[in-house]
Amino acid sequence: MPVGTAEKHLRKSIIHELAQQLGKNVCCRCGLKIEDPEDLAIVHVEDWEEDPSQFWALTNIAFSHASCEAARSGKRQREKKQMSKVEVRVEDSRGKSLPGTKHEGQLYVAGKKGARYQLRVRNKTNKNVLVVVTVDGRNVITGKPGDHHDSGQVLGPHATWTFKGWRTSDEEVAAFEFGKKADSYSSEMGSPENVGVIGVAVFEELEPDPIIKTVKETVFVPAPYPVYPPVRPYDPNPWRPSIWWVSGTTTVGDTALLGAQFSSGVQVVNAANPVSASASLSVESNTAQAPQLNQQLGTGWGDAVVSKVRSVEFKRATDDPCEVYVIRYDSMTSLKKAGIMVRPSEKKQEAPQAFPENQGYCPPPRRRKHVYK
Repeated sequence: MPVGTAEKHLRKSIIHELAQQLGKNVCCRCGLKIEDPEDLAIVHVEDWEEDPSQFWALTNIAFSHASCEAARSGKRQREKKQMSKVEVRVEDSRGKSLPGTKHEGQLYVAGKKGARYQLRVRNKTNKNVLVVVTVDGRNVITGKPGDHHDSGQVLGPHATWTFKGWRTSDEEVAAFEFGKKADSYSSEMGSPENVGVIGVAVFEELEPDPIIKTVKETVFVPAPYPVYPPVRPYDPNPWRPSIWWVSGTTTVGDTALLGAQFSSGVQVVNAANPVSASASLSVESNTAQAPQLNQQLGTGWGDAVVSKVRSVEFKRATDDPCEVYVIRYDSMTSLKKAGIMVRPSEKKQEAPQAFPENQGYCPPPRRRKHVYK
């Protein structure tokens, strides 16, 4: 190992040991302790580009895991490359994806009358997310019109959940089944205008703020109350027993204890009042306008299917969802009539035109090139 590399590892070990002795070996990004000296990184808590003086401020310097700092540095690049947090697939009852396509910014899948289908949602992040799913404009858990305030499914990091039907209890669901539009669950509940669309709204979980311990604290620490040593007063008769006393500090101690109790009580009150988060889902939230379809299929109320769940608490980070997916479905015949699920060979050929749009001079054929002599 070169001497320079060895000195670098030695300095990092010394800094880690001193931070551990002071109780500041805590990552300012994730809030966990930094156990390995090689995983120690010295970072700026706040960006210093707008205020260059913050680059040298020790109150802006803290310790972090090298992995956490690398993840934070590449966060913007990852968000540009990959904006999706979940993966949504529409499958048949055997887990095979239904035929689909993308047309004018909209996703379409083709169903078959009398066949069951399911929605498979996979969490692509390393954090908990909440997904609120609607079919034909109604929440698949409550059966109410789609709303972000409604219940959803919590998916753990990189977890997958399959929505197989309308939830009837914690143990069973009524299977999703393609059928006539008039026989769909949404039509029977009085909302036939929303038949033919599937919506998935994604919410991130509210995370507590990490405890940041900088190199130099800015909190004012008052000087301790002076405690004088015991003093024996003058006694003309040193052989007579006398009373020793200490300067009065009992009241100060009680006051300090009372202040600590009051301070902790305020924190408990604030912690007991979490920030409420909610939002509303609308199947018309997509930006692109979908073409009008002669809707033939709808999602009916199928047979009972086993699907066990349990209730958990989830605090949403924002009122609005971070992502919304909209998938439209209909029969293959209806989608072909609308010109969506059509192969290039099946497209209608237009009549020959005498004056098609063409500007400039005559270009040579593809297989021929003009040779100048």
